[in-house]
Amino acid sequence: MTGAPSREALTATLLETVLAAIQQLPRVQAFPRPVSIVFGAEDRTLNTSAANSFHEHFPDSTLQLIMGGAGHNVQLDAHERVIEAILKAAGR
Repeated sequence: MTGAPSREALTATLLETVLAAIQQLPRVQAFPRPVSIVFGAEDRTLNTSAANSFHEHFPDSTLQLIMGGAGHNVQLDAHERVIEAILKAAGR
């Protein structure tokens, strides 16, 4: 079977992945540009706690939670609202 890695394969490297991400936090926090974070409010993979964490780590960020059934694939679940968020962030 091909495709996505198994849950076991993903969790086997979880600690290594988390530690590598932590080492990148100073670079994230020093990112000199505005960041727009658009998240599906009903994301069960990276829930709103993850969205808030991203928002906290990027000092010049805005967070928009898309409601009304938008989950992990927010760009598919609510594509019109994602486009609106991108255009708003771009100042259009």
